[in-house]
Amino acid sequence: MTNGSLQVDISLDTRLLGAILASAKYRFELQPVPLEEINARLRKKLAKQSEELARLRKQEHEQALERELKKARLDPAPSNSPPVCFRTTFASICSMRRVGWAKVPVGLFAVTDDAQIRCLHAGQYIVAMVLQFDPLKRRLAFHLLKNLEFIRRAECAQGDTSLTSILVLEEGDELTLNYTSGVPMSGHFAAIRLGD
Repeated sequence: MTNGSLQVDISLDTRLLGAILASAKYRFELQPVPLEEINARLRKKLAKQSEELARLRKQEHEQALERELKKARLDPAPSNSPPVCFRTTFASICSMRRVGWAKVPVGLFAVTDDAQIRCLHAGQYIVAMVLQFDPLKRRLAFHLLKNLEFIRRAECAQGDTSLTSILVLEEGDELTLNYTSGVPMSGHFAAIRLGD
C-alpha cells in the first residue's frame, strides 16, 4: 500500500515452443472510492432497474389485456345465453380515499363492508366505472385495484371520467376504486360477464 492506494504487481513467465521464454509484468493501482460515490452508483443502478421493471410490468399488463381481448373475440357468449350484468351506484366516500358502492342483489358480486366489490363467480368480465365530480374543487384521479394490486388509472379535469377494463376474475377476487385527488360526487359501476 502506497500513498493511500493499493498496488498489485503480477509477473508471468511463460515458455513458448519449448525454448523461448516470455515474461509479462502487470501493475494495478487501486484507488479508494468514497462510500457516498458507491451509494450514488448503487442508487442510480437501482433506479434504472426499477424503471425497467415498471416498463416490463406495463408491457406484461398490455399483453395480458391483448390476450384476453383475443380470447373474448374467439370465444364469444352463445346467442342463447345473454351476458350477465350488474350495476350499482356511488354510495359514499369511505376512509382511505376509497369510493363506497351501494349494496347489490345477491348474484355474481357482493359489496363488502370495506367498500370493495367481491366476485362470487369466476369468469371474464368487462368492468366499467363513471364518476362525476365538482370541477371547481380539484382534478379527479382514481385507480382501479384488483386484490389491492394496481390495474388501471384514470383522471379528468372537469365533468366526469370513465374507466373500462376487461378482467379475468376468480371467486373471491376484490375490486377497489381509490381516488388520489379530487372528491367524486356521484358515479356508477357496471360489470358484464363474457361467455357462459
